[in-house]
Amino acid sequence: LKASPGTEVWVALVYLIAASGPMLLTAKLAGRYGQARLFQIGTIIYAGAMMACTWAPDLNTLIILRLVQGPGLAIFLPTNFAIANLIYAADDRPKALGLLQSANALGLVLGPIFAGFLLDSYDWRAIFGSRIPLGACAIVLSFIAFGFNPLRLPQNAKEKIDYVGASLLTIALFGLLWGFTRLPVEDNHLDWFMWAIFIGGGIFLYLFFYQQSKTEQPLMDFSLLNITPFRKASVAFRMLVASFPVYLFTLPIVLVNGLEIRAYTVGIIMATVALYRMIASPIAGRYTAKLG
Repeated sequence: LKASPGTEVWVALVYLIAASGPMLLTAKLAGRYGQARLFQIGTIIYAGAMMACTWAPDLNTLIILRLVQGPGLAIFLPTNFAIANLIYAADDRPKALGLLQSANALGLVLGPIFAGFLLDSYDWRAIFGSRIPLGACAIVLSFIAFGFNPLRLPQNAKEKIDYVGASLLTIALFGLLWGFTRLPVEDNHLDWFMWAIFIGGGIFLYLFFYQQSKTEQPLMDFSLLNITPFRKASVAFRMLVASFPVYLFTLPIVLVNGLEIRAYTVGIIMATVALYRMIASPIAGRYTAKLG
């Protein structure tokens, strides 16, 4: 599409912002309307937008479609794990969650290899087009698995929803990520408007934290951070996830464009990390049930 890396990054970033901003809100909505129902709605939105990306005529349209796809992920991803908690007894939950992570890792193993082959043989549109059957299957299977049963915890049905907090968090993420990606590019650090968006993101993040401390039923329960094991695990997980953009976005660009390695070979390189994750996840789930 003849775009600069500074513009290309928004194909990934706008998707992540649109997914992470409302994710806490959709987890709450699932408690009211049912985890299975939200899972089905999220799958339809996610798969539908993904299919439409195949025919995006330009970069702006592709970014807009990814903006639509993000909330789909925000809806079905939290419900995915919540459903496992609802269906399985406490002793079996670690195994179930381990299998979910293993399935996720299997996709990360096969995805880069298959995508590398498609990029070598066709172009970027083939990556989205090849997933049309998978998206259609996911939608159909979500209804086969759950029918029209909402599958929810009854005590969450009347819980208040913090729409203000979700809005503040989404705006904050947009402003901060916009600044982190745009300010270092060219002479953008001299543009007051860029700085205004970035600083505004920080202000909205502060307002989000303040609002969460005052509301009766916050999206994010910060008292959990007083539990030492939970706090340490949160920090470790955050550091792990922070490495993903380098591994999933920057590294392929360097290998393909910088070192001129074939996309298929890069896919195999990318898949090796996910392969170990796929193997380790169910084992970890099994031993979690035994060892704690």
